[in-house]
Amino acid sequence: MAKELRKVGLSYVGVSLDGLREVHDRFRGKKGAFKDAMQGIRNCQEQRLKVGLRFTLNRMNVEEVPGVFDLLEEAEIPRGLLLSPRVCGTRVGTRRTRSESCRTRKVVDLIIDRTRDLHRRGLAKEVLTVDNHADVPMCICAWCERRVIEPEMFLSS
Repeated sequence: MAKELRKVGLSYVGVSLDGLREVHDRFRGKKGAFKDAMQGIRNCQEQRLKVGLRFTLNRMNVEEVPGVFDLLEEAEIPRGLLLSPRVCGTRVGTRRTRSESCRTRKVVDLIIDRTRDLHRRGLAKEVLTVDNHADVPMCICAWCERRVIEPEMFLSS
């Protein structure tokens, strides 16, 4: 499949992971699903296709975030796309509790800290947080305030 994707001119493939081996297999309802996804990543890399992980955060896999960052590094995957860091599982239109906001802030802090660590060590990775347009910028600003860093460094023109 990777060869075919390369032939048609595709340059990027996003591979969805729900966590590491056990969690991903459980989410997908198939033993070996994680192994298959990793083989797909390797196949794409062999075809010189840029690969990114697509990871949708939720209550059942938020503890996997550190392992996902380790995987980005170990498997030399250049991009990690973390979708909807609303780990509390609230539905649109419902009020969030203080503990839910705290969990969101903690996971965004972890994402920022791990991304900075990668860059400091010369392992530039694209780490994107998407699908929750209000929470992430607010968490980034709060993170910057706690560390006395100008939020403008995170804004692109």
